[in-house]
Amino acid sequence: MSTSPVPSEKPAAPRKGSGRLLSALGVVIVAAILILLNVFFSYSNANLDFTEHKVHTLSEGTKSILGRLDTDVSVKFFVTPKDQMHAQLRPMVEETESWLARYRELKPEFVKVEKFEVEPASDEEQAAALAGVEAQRGMYFGIAITCLDRTAVIPFVPQVLDQDRIEYSLSAAITEVMRSKKKTVGLMTALPVTGNAMPFGGGGQPAWAVYQMLKDQYEVKNIEVTASSIEPGIDVLVLIHPAGITDEAQWAVEQYLLKGGRVIAFLDSYSFIASQSRGQQGPMGGGGGTPTGSSLPKLLGAWGYNFDDSQVVADMGLSTSFGGGANSPLLLTLGKDAIAQDSEITKQLNNFWLVFSGTFTGSPATGLTEKVLLKTSAKQQSVSTSYATANPSSPAGQQQLQRLISTFKPEGKERILAVQLTGRFKTGFPEGKPAAPPPAPPGGGGPGGLPPGLNFGGPQGAEGESGAQAEPAATPAVPAAPAAETPAAPAAPAPEQPAAAPAATEAKPAEAVTAPIQLPAAPAAPAPATPSDAVPAEVVVTPGGPVPVDPAKPAADAAKPESLKESTADGIVYLVADSDMLADVLSPMIQETGNIPLALNMVDQAAGDKDLMAVRSRGSSRRPFSRLNEIAEAANDKIRSDVESMNAELTKINEEITSKQTAKDRNTAIFKGLQEMQTKQKEINAKIYEKQKLAKKEIKANEDLIKWVNILPVPLLIIAIGIVVMMVRNAKTSAR
Repeated sequence: MSTSPVPSEKPAAPRKGSGRLLSALGVVIVAAILILLNVFFSYSNANLDFTEHKVHTLSEGTKSILGRLDTDVSVKFFVTPKDQMHAQLRPMVEETESWLARYRELKPEFVKVEKFEVEPASDEEQAAALAGVEAQRGMYFGIAITCLDRTAVIPFVPQVLDQDRIEYSLSAAITEVMRSKKKTVGLMTALPVTGNAMPFGGGGQPAWAVYQMLKDQYEVKNIEVTASSIEPGIDVLVLIHPAGITDEAQWAVEQYLLKGGRVIAFLDSYSFIASQSRGQQGPMGGGGGTPTGSSLPKLLGAWGYNFDDSQVVADMGLSTSFGGGANSPLLLTLGKDAIAQDSEITKQLNNFWLVFSGTFTGSPATGLTEKVLLKTSAKQQSVSTSYATANPSSPAGQQQLQRLISTFKPEGKERILAVQLTGRFKTGFPEGKPAAPPPAPPGGGGPGGLPPGLNFGGPQGAEGESGAQAEPAATPAVPAAPAAETPAAPAAPAPEQPAAAPAATEAKPAEAVTAPIQLPAAPAAPAPATPSDAVPAEVVVTPGGPVPVDPAKPAADAAKPESLKESTADGIVYLVADSDMLADVLSPMIQETGNIPLALNMVDQAAGDKDLMAVRSRGSSRRPFSRLNEIAEAANDKIRSDVESMNAELTKINEEITSKQTAKDRNTAIFKGLQEMQTKQKEINAKIYEKQKLAKKEIKANEDLIKWVNILPVPLLIIAIGIVVMMVRNAKTSAR
């Protein structure tokens, strides 16, 4: 019996129409999701911030500042219309509006934000003028923040955006208009930090950015490096390269600290800014200039530390370049390993740039606590300041650099670049206030070799006025005697009476200058009969009855004010081993580092504004690539010993060549030997070049490896995903 075969069932053909429908539906759904997301985010200021320090999100410091608001704050954003603005600035308008929206959303009941598009001859232009915002670079791009009768202005927003300071600028402005009275910062410096408008039509220099920022937030008062006292009302005292500071001024700084003051000192072993004034012709003839080194020897010694202003630190582990030249160990770029991560002042600052810095050695004295803020690496060596005398990018600077590298021997231990001291400070002047320095002789020159009465190297006023004029010591003593008793003037022989104590006679005039100032109420009925330049001790200390007194001591003791020997409460001192790090006039890159924020954080910490310090310390988007320095140092280590031996041989040959060239008996043998040595010299130079070439080749290979490791993973991942998808599809197709 035959059976007919059962026809095999054919697989159903795919329904092409339904597949296309599903694909089209999927596209529509994805498009709808994208549109909804865009609409949602257009009405919201929500954002995702994946940066290390969340630099695009409002910090806790800003939230705390806005949390203290109890009065309306008006924020007016004045900007030129986009179609009239430079193309590179247009994205900054939206970025600024985004930041302002975050402030408004955080405190909507008090923060009121308005935007004004300013065109010529318009009501908006008049409103900008009334608010204090002016056109910069031919356009308006500024913010005015007002609370009650106080207004703070950010004149050109792109500048603070470029420096990652938009949030700090806004929060600082709000803090300023909220504050009823500014705190006072005393500034003692021998550098033109406040700007230096030179006399007789000179151009001068602009004020440093750190000074401008201090002025925006605080009342700043200038104090001479020869001051005999710190006036009351100074909340924080800042010293920036106090070169030429007198013992009397150090005593004044110490007494201010012992009375509860706060001191911040930026010292320097070699100030490049000060070196620019060395040897320059003064306005009245003669050289001079600001000393390149500065220290506080009497105070540092009492605190347990030493600062050698004849040595700068060279650090192969932190070396960096300047002006496109080779890396120099005298120019330091500090990364996280060199920065204290557990200090409120530095924990969110990620890079610093130091120029010819010194270092601190020692340990805190009894009663003090040390907190190291910045430090070197272990690959450092202290070298003479002679290595810092040339511009790093100049040929002379490059020669000094090569000489330093060829003889470099690391100490193998870290050194202190910045330190915080807290606790009970003790005096460095156990004998009390030191005597004032003698006045400059008439025609002998003032500080730094300048003419008497002119102090162009010292601190300048807000408008650039010169320092205090030097006066002869005897001049202020004349008004001490009443003018009505002028007939008593012929009693001039009186000063010759204490002939038995000539040393005391020489010391008296300098002491007597301050006696009438310190003790103006001393009763002295017979004083009119006494010459004004020799105050008898009996007038001051004996209201009646004979008391035997040594004539050499009373006048000096009476002239000395009460001197504290120990602080009355815990004090704070910040010490930094470089002052050029604050000089943005030296390099614009300083404003891209943590240098200036470090100084302002110290002031804020000392003045008590921790919220504003938290805003400033949140970090920067700039990241130093320290890995490249490590690669370069490792490559140079491999060739260092060979290069050093060849350099030593080369030095020996050079010395022999010099001796043969200066020899009187120049016979054929000498010249033949000279030619051989010159040939040897060229061979050694070629070998050194080959060694350096190999090191550079190794550095370049490592840099290329890092580059490709960062570039390739993403495209390789996409290719891998594509291959997996293709394999899955092929498997499904073959199964059918």
